[in-house]
Amino acid sequence: MNDEQKPNEANGSASDADQPVRFRPQQPREPATEQAALSDIYYGEGSVGDDASDVELYAGLTSLGFFQAALRRSVALWCSLAVIGLLIGGALYVALPPKYEATSELYLTQQPGAPIGWIVDDQTIAQSNTIAAMSIRALRLHESPADLVKAYTVLPVGNRVLLITVKAPSSTAAIAEANAIASAFLKYQARLLLTQEHLVDISLQNQLSQAEHQLAVLGAQITAQSGKRLSPSASAALARLETQHSQAVGALTNLKQTVNAAQSNAHTATTDTIKGSVILSQGALVKQSVKKRIALFAGGGLLGGLLIGVGFVVLRALLSGRLRRRDEVARALGAPVLLSVGKIRMSPWWPGRRGLAAVGDASAQRLIRHLQNVATSGPGQTRLAVVPVGDPSTAALCAAAAATSCAERGLKVVLSDLCAGAPAARLVGAPRAAGVQKVTVNEAARLVVAIPEDDYVPAGPFGAHAAHAGDELAAACRPADVVLTLAVLDPALGGDYLAGWADDAVVVVTAGRSSAAAVHAAGEMLRLAGLTGISAVLVAADKSDESLGSSHSLAPARSAPRAPAAESLSGQVPPEFAGHSALDRSAR
Repeated sequence: MNDEQKPNEANGSASDADQPVRFRPQQPREPATEQAALSDIYYGEGSVGDDASDVELYAGLTSLGFFQAALRRSVALWCSLAVIGLLIGGALYVALPPKYEATSELYLTQQPGAPIGWIVDDQTIAQSNTIAAMSIRALRLHESPADLVKAYTVLPVGNRVLLITVKAPSSTAAIAEANAIASAFLKYQARLLLTQEHLVDISLQNQLSQAEHQLAVLGAQITAQSGKRLSPSASAALARLETQHSQAVGALTNLKQTVNAAQSNAHTATTDTIKGSVILSQGALVKQSVKKRIALFAGGGLLGGLLIGVGFVVLRALLSGRLRRRDEVARALGAPVLLSVGKIRMSPWWPGRRGLAAVGDASAQRLIRHLQNVATSGPGQTRLAVVPVGDPSTAALCAAAAATSCAERGLKVVLSDLCAGAPAARLVGAPRAAGVQKVTVNEAARLVVAIPEDDYVPAGPFGAHAAHAGDELAAACRPADVVLTLAVLDPALGGDYLAGWADDAVVVVTAGRSSAAAVHAAGEMLRLAGLTGISAVLVAADKSDESLGSSHSLAPARSAPRAPAAESLSGQVPPEFAGHSALDRSAR
């Protein structure tokens, strides 16, 4: 490591030469002819724009394993909803206290001549507003008959028994209402039977009155004809009247006997029915299981919340267009997935997962080693771009840690942070000011950090755009062993500027955070920029993912050769060395 990279031992800070300097703004982009040339090299003449959407993307098959993976990823969500449902069920149990139930049974005597199904008619009468109103008056309650009707049910048990079940806020009220309803029904039934008997008596008396009236009319006619000298015809008519009178007397006598017998039978039947219909059992409380009620509310809430949570997770997984499998990422990017790791846990509030301390995570360690191996895989200077798609914080952490690790091994490292806010530069302790500055990390790793201005895309120190880069930036990058660049690609700006920063690129894709279009656009921009060694790393990959994600598994819809590096277009790299990047050398 040269002298200008050493810190000032007197005061422990950077020297005056280490103060940040500004990048000069990037010059306008090259004409579209160079872009077209790059496109023709990679895709073949006339293929750009025509077949750019021909890359075959596909989603994972919807199977039992697909649903299991979705549920495993969102276990906290659906478990939380299940717990919320359990709490709601418990709150309802407290807010809705159980109502007491009391039952009363009525034994009813069948009336003579009653039709089949008469017990159903009595059931309807018992559960009517009339019976409810009688019960309310008897108990002196302050509620409407309709409300009381909703609080009890009447069910036939067999052919002669009615079961009355009443729900009330207290046990005393439930028993009283059950007894009142039973008594009210019996009173109403007795009143109804007596009314029916009275109506039958009136009908029989009317028949008897009509017969007596007819007999009186005949007697009056006979009296009027008696004592007169009658002609033979009048004598014959009088004889007929006397015959009719005698017949009417006999009919009246028989009718009186029939009426007396009918009244006696009806009275006996009514009396027997009224006396035979009794309350079989007085109101008694129904035993209720507290455990069963708790299980009903709590279990129902738990099951409801669980079903809602699982349904939401499954529906979201079915409708999501985010990539999660290695093959999906490889097909969308057009490059192999060389590494997949689990979720890298970072938290600004957790001391052990804040800043570079989060590299203790096993998944982060694997990704850092991978970046370090790619950055140091071959002799000579290595220019590597780390391109996050979906979550720049993870890529910034691993890029900063990889640069620090290489610097600790004695390599000259330049860390260029082209992301908004410079997250990687902040992790290694670089000032927020834009420019080139030397930073010491952990008192052992010394590296150069380059931060661009926020309002333009910086020109790189290499390739065709090297003349537009700042002198300080070029002077810092030329002797470096590793130039590690963190850059987020924006389709609105393109990725041509990366040709001046890197030869190879590692695309860091976070599973479930990026769509196929975003990953595909990143791959296209990297290839159009002339980067040769393009690979991907999948973060937060599912353990159930069994896909390979290699370049051999990609669809053959686009099998064009790789584009040579941007330097070969400008004549700075001999053609025989074009495409021989650090990643290609490591693959060998």
